[in-house]
Amino acid sequence: RGRPRAGAAALTAVALVGSVLALLSFGYRLYYYQSPSWQVIRFAIAEPTNTWRILSWSTRPWHGLVLLGLAALIGGLLGRAVGHLARETARAPRWLGPLMLVLYGVNSVLTLLVAGFQDPLPVEANTGAAVAQFILAASTRERHLVAPVRPAFTLSPEALARPRPNVLLIVHESLRADASFVLPRYSEAEVDARDLAPFSSRLPDRKGDGFFVFPQARANASATEVSLPSILSGVDPGGQPDDYGRVHTPWSLGKATGAATWLLSAQTYSWSHFDEYFFDRNLDLAKTGLDLAPAYVNDVGVDDMIPVERALEHIAKLRQSGQRWVGVVHFSGTHVPGYPGPGLAPDPTDAGRLRQAARYIDRCVERLVTGLDALGVADDTAIVSTSDHGEPYESTRKLRRLGDYYEQVARVPLWVRLPPAVLARHPDWGQALAEWQPRNVQNLQILPTIRDLLRIDDDAAVDRALHAPSLLRSPGDQPNFATGQSTCSFRAWWQEGLYVVHDQRKLLMCNERTSPELYDLATDPAEQHNLWSDPAAREEAMRWAVPFILAGPEREAACRRIGTNCVLP
Repeated sequence: RGRPRAGAAALTAVALVGSVLALLSFGYRLYYYQSPSWQVIRFAIAEPTNTWRILSWSTRPWHGLVLLGLAALIGGLLGRAVGHLARETARAPRWLGPLMLVLYGVNSVLTLLVAGFQDPLPVEANTGAAVAQFILAASTRERHLVAPVRPAFTLSPEALARPRPNVLLIVHESLRADASFVLPRYSEAEVDARDLAPFSSRLPDRKGDGFFVFPQARANASATEVSLPSILSGVDPGGQPDDYGRVHTPWSLGKATGAATWLLSAQTYSWSHFDEYFFDRNLDLAKTGLDLAPAYVNDVGVDDMIPVERALEHIAKLRQSGQRWVGVVHFSGTHVPGYPGPGLAPDPTDAGRLRQAARYIDRCVERLVTGLDALGVADDTAIVSTSDHGEPYESTRKLRRLGDYYEQVARVPLWVRLPPAVLARHPDWGQALAEWQPRNVQNLQILPTIRDLLRIDDDAAVDRALHAPSLLRSPGDQPNFATGQSTCSFRAWWQEGLYVVHDQRKLLMCNERTSPELYDLATDPAEQHNLWSDPAAREEAMRWAVPFILAGPEREAACRRIGTNCVLP
């Protein structure tokens, strides 16, 4: 009021900025089928040449006219609104104007900076929120999973013509390894895999059918928010802090080879921003949680047999059309509290209910695997199966899964099935899998393995997003490590913990323990005898643990946050 030029300049600036942000939001969503995030801004800053190339592909001369027209529309509407507001404010109590500004400011801060406060955001507001969250992420550890950058790559016509199997990835929730396979007892809980998993417990004996079981497989986190990205995107929670913003998925790799892609999950993916992080135009079909059933039966999961039947129906349609595919079935039943299956009364104890859930999930896995054979696609389908982490059934240690990494939490039932015909074409794959079987393996290796199953050659755009060796490549003489942590650059928690396994020695650190813990798993699989007080054992462990921890920036950061129990000098 009284300064028309300043007011006009301010309105023009707001209109231009608003129109640019709006067009970027709509344009990015149109081109990538998802909203922009602060990771996209970080990519644009880090790789301006690629950003300019992408803009040159998608920008047209008429976009400038749209920009000016939208700016004029925003400016006109704002001008009328500001004029009306000024007239009304002159007649209103003096406190009303400042109160409105405060309320507007608070709402803006919450909307732009607090993930999910307004969900979903209006499309035109997403770029504004991405800018605000980029500033926040640059100055704090309070981050969450957002839409990442998928590094672009293309295959040559010769590479596209290579024969490839279908790929099925099975992901379990909280399914411990000894609930699927007969293993040396590593907890005080009585777990009989032959009783809980009649189908899965026989897989080690079916190598002639192409099954490879990995008894030393471990999760890279005990929290689903971290472990699922390690499986589906190969994110190393102990690696570089921004690695999770530049990733691939089984679907992006599959789509590059011309495959149909799909996800059918009993667990909802709206939890913890999984839909925002994983879903994009590379995923043809995504049905999770309440997309498949009207009500949850276990935490945020529906009956696990539903995605199995939907998957088999979808595979049958793809087979009829001659379409090769890459798909994921994600179970939920073994997550706490556990789903015993339809028509079965839940056991009154937590451990009993989880055992019921393990039996039902084994039936679901058997139905899925045998269903592939009934459809006539088993001979051309590779299967990889794992769990995001284990679960303590009962323990005198009173374990907290999110902060403890004893074997009942860390060990997972990872197995691979390659049809005999595929193994005959690629005998080196079978040899490599056999070499990995007695070694420590981890969920980080799943996406690199899928890359090799799809016969995608080494490519910088893909390799930069993968941080572990493929199970289809010989381990050679590389160090025999596995590691895990549940706090990292995109997840903060009051329980800090970290584990490292080297050969058969395991080092654990946790901010709730009185000291680090060191175990010889060869002679003490149940981790009952802490060797940390033994000077010779401690000195030997420090020689391999310290360099390994320091090699991962987020691993080192987690160790430092643990405090006095961190083994770093």
